[in-house]
Amino acid sequence: MCDDINCLTCSYANTSNCSACKSVYTLNNGACMFTCTQAQCQSCNSSNPGQCITCQSTYYVNSINGICQLCSNTPQCTACVATNPDICTACSSGYFLNVANGVCSACLSYCTTCTSATVCTSTVYSSGYTLMTVNGVSVLGVCDPSCSQCSTANPTSCSVCLPGFYLSTTSITGIASCAPCNVNCQSCSPHNPNTCLSCYSGFIYINSTQSCSSCLNGCLTCILQGSSTIICTSCPTGYSINFDSSACISTANNTICGQNCAACTISISSTICSLCVPGSTLVNGQCIICPAGCSICSSVTISTCVACAQGNYYDITTGNCLSCSSNCVSCSDIGCSFCAIGYTITSSFTCAEACIYPCATCDLGNPASCLDCVAGYTFTSGTGCNADIGCNTYNNCTVCPFGYSISYMVSTNSSICILCNQNSNCARCNPDIPSQCTICNLGTYLSSSYVCQVCSAGCNNCLSDTICIQCSSGYVAQLAASISTSTSNSNSQSALSNQPVICLACMSPCLTCYNNPYTCSTCVAGYTFLQNLCISNFNFGFSVVLNPSTNTTFAYNYYAFLLDISNTVNTSFSSLAVVSIVYGSVSLTGNVSITADPNSNTASTQFQNLQNKLNSGWVGNMAVASSSLVKNGGSSSSDSGSGGLSKTLVIVLATVIPIGSIST
Repeated sequence: MCDDINCLTCSYANTSNCSACKSVYTLNNGACMFTCTQAQCQSCNSSNPGQCITCQSTYYVNSINGICQLCSNTPQCTACVATNPDICTACSSGYFLNVANGVCSACLSYCTTCTSATVCTSTVYSSGYTLMTVNGVSVLGVCDPSCSQCSTANPTSCSVCLPGFYLSTTSITGIASCAPCNVNCQSCSPHNPNTCLSCYSGFIYINSTQSCSSCLNGCLTCILQGSSTIICTSCPTGYSINFDSSACISTANNTICGQNCAACTISISSTICSLCVPGSTLVNGQCIICPAGCSICSSVTISTCVACAQGNYYDITTGNCLSCSSNCVSCSDIGCSFCAIGYTITSSFTCAEACIYPCATCDLGNPASCLDCVAGYTFTSGTGCNADIGCNTYNNCTVCPFGYSISYMVSTNSSICILCNQNSNCARCNPDIPSQCTICNLGTYLSSSYVCQVCSAGCNNCLSDTICIQCSSGYVAQLAASISTSTSNSNSQSALSNQPVICLACMSPCLTCYNNPYTCSTCVAGYTFLQNLCISNFNFGFSVVLNPSTNTTFAYNYYAFLLDISNTVNTSFSSLAVVSIVYGSVSLTGNVSITADPNSNTASTQFQNLQNKLNSGWVGNMAVASSSLVKNGGSSSSDSGSGGLSKTLVIVLATVIPIGSIST
């Protein structure tokens, strides 16, 4: 990787010497220099870098001064008329352009694109839903839980099944449903569900029996050597192969491979870390914490952030990674672009709880208060969405709500909705035997006795008691599940791939987390969320100026510095939040989360010990030029009189002190 993140290519022998630069940067003596003087410029006058020619989305060029200025109605408006910025010419996702007045108006909340307030052309859902049109108005149809893509005319008719299921034709022409494969099969023969065509990760395909056998010792992938010996070839994130035993050994936040190590090579003679968890960088075989909000930082200049952590975005004005709004996974300075599972983007580009089935749209902030219903339900003011089986009167049902199944009578060309056994938890059932489930609701799986069983603890969606597809809130997938399709393969079922997940409970103080149990997205009570970290409301704020001989010396000793701080107050690395690093005489600011009562002797001893360490003149093999320490969130007579950083000031510093730059 090139040292300068604005490099496209660089010398293999000297990664600081660029040979080509990214757009709007020019090459000057092996360095990439910013060409345009305005960060919002997409292109500018080569003889006058301050004169913009084109601007980034949501900006327009002021023809008088050549400056990029923000359109009036952002973030809904992505392009506007330069002579009248109130008039939009293009809209954000979820909005449509009213050509008559140049205004961007909101689509229905489940629409990505639309032509009017009632007609959708695409939905926010990648699978499991379909768009129906009833009397010229869009209606959201929900595919059966085992179906990825279903008919726009009849959502109960599936065209592509989810992995673990196969497409099964019914006695009714043009109607197909999804039936489960053998529990270990990722895909199977439609003629025999016990005949596997492919296997999930963690299983190996046995040609002789056309079946899937589990890998041993927690392996992610394995190979069959000879007729019976299974050799581990890879491990889930947070585990590494022990080549001596062909087993996966946990490496995350333990002493085997070091703090924050995601993968390492383990043998009898040595243990070497090869990969760090997000938020850390590898320096001399050790994983060093990046500044808060940073997912990947340079191992040469730790303050240089190469990529922001999930839930953060790069601010071109300050050069920092700043926090997105609550429950937002990906955002920019204009608002959220992608929300966490269970949340949806609002018209103001924030995240709100997703509507609860059977709501198609709902009140903002009240996901159970329906404004409109999915197909199979009717909306009644005061009672919300109610199961619609009125079609039974006319024997012409095409959509039944979950908990019902369509019963077709070929002889009379009629169909009605049959109620499944209400204690069975069926999404669909055999219409001739209502107590016999054929498809289960989310959070349950179909057993061999055609009963829907609850998924194991921590699993929100599963195919069996051992194969989980999605974790519950408060848990994180050790290996992310994915569903992908290949356009080059006409067999949609075999083109789908799926990775089951191992769900790990988030570690306190994380209430919810991502990537690993220690990287927080929300916090438990008593902690405040700062970028990707949870800081206790009672904490020690520190500011230290070090005098290493070179930046390389600092990088080499940074791990020792963090270890010295954490050991002094008898806490773990996960309790440290490094807010900013500024080079020169290296200046660090940060916080140490403290679990002890603010007025306890333990807290006073921890504070005094850390103050003595900073005053000793040496921390982590580096000389301390100056330092300050303060208690935040608690009172103490021993608070440093030399100033120090208050909690508020620390957070402000996180937004105004550049900690590096990344590409946008």
